[in-house]
Amino acid sequence: MTAIYDSIGAGYDRHRRADPGIAADLFEMLGAPGAGRYLDLACSSGNYTIALAKLGYSLSGLDISQRMLTAARAKFGTPAGFWVG
Repeated sequence: MTAIYDSIGAGYDRHRRADPGIAADLFEMLGAPGAGRYLDLACSSGNYTIALAKLGYSLSGLDISQRMLTAARAKFGTPAGFWVG
């Protein structure tokens, strides 16, 4: 199956960024200890995955679109098990 974002995802991050206020709200709503490990389903290019990781969460990002995962890796690198497809 081909993910729609494999074809329309070129330039995705030119128009989309993690909003710091939304990231802070997500951090507060999760209310989970930073010591856990969490999964961001449909992480896209990882904008919020990365924002939450910078706030102390250990996350893995999962997306069906290889283009989006490639963009996420380019922005944040590829720690073991961080981005899966």
